[in-house]
Amino acid sequence: MATGNQVINYARQFLGESSARFSDWYYGSQKYRAWAWCNVFVSYVLQHCGVNFQKTAYVPAAESWMDSHYKWVKMSEAQPGDVIIFCWSGEGNNSGRGSRDHIGFLIANNGNGTFTTIEGNTSGSRVAIRTRSAKNIRKIFRPTYDGASAPSTPAPAPAPAPQVSNKGLGLYTVTAPLNCRSGAGTGFPVIRTYPAGTPIRVLKIENNFGYSSGAGGWLCMDFLRPQSGTASAPAVSSSGRPLGMYHVNAAGGLNVRSGPGTGYRRVNFLKNGTPLRILKVSGDWGYSKGAGGWVHLGYCRRG
Repeated sequence: MATGNQVINYARQFLGESSARFSDWYYGSQKYRAWAWCNVFVSYVLQHCGVNFQKTAYVPAAESWMDSHYKWVKMSEAQPGDVIIFCWSGEGNNSGRGSRDHIGFLIANNGNGTFTTIEGNTSGSRVAIRTRSAKNIRKIFRPTYDGASAPSTPAPAPAPAPQVSNKGLGLYTVTAPLNCRSGAGTGFPVIRTYPAGTPIRVLKIENNFGYSSGAGGWLCMDFLRPQSGTASAPAVSSSGRPLGMYHVNAAGGLNVRSGPGTGYRRVNFLKNGTPLRILKVSGDWGYSKGAGGWVHLGYCRRG
């Protein structure tokens, strides 16, 4: 496995490249080079360096996976090779607030409220080194690198008060190796890790973490699959993406197309923040009757 500095050095060799190498690797086709690929770049680099990371093109999915598998580190303890989730709304400062808009690697903390990063799908849709403000950093994660030092103290929990819910309680199955923590968030210590296939009974939910007395702690709900009969389990598509309510999460708005792909004609346009109900999913595209067609879910957020 690589170190953080080795990952950065590997990523640097792609400076100036467009999406072709990364999108062709991810999709197995040249058809999708126009799609957003910042997360594909991160997936490509980490997997080619032998670092455990979910292969995904969807930034919110990557953050959910890292919440359960990586450490959320303090801004002052960030190191080269850490993975950053960006929010363009300016609510960041590593607080966990704001939208999930972009992803990249940290090169350096400049010590003046700015950070040097290397990212894909930026600066003319290419791999480039950027300088980012702390206000645009939603979360900083520490992958499991060789020789990586753990943060001395847990990162702060998100500022909003916990949202308690009784929905979706019941029996679940772990879908991937999953950390069980002493509290409802990634800032709490890991008690143990449960393998895929482990049955879990969820008794309450806070901040997208479910508590199980049998497991002895809290587990991220994104990696638990509801078993038959679980109350109010969220509907999911055959591709694994949840159906239901979304909001457009793109500052420039979002095209609605007549079919699930950029090759289909544009039939509508939605402003940032527009709510829409997704009724079916094909790959990374969701169909909304209210919107009149298909939208790319990489530019939408749940809820």
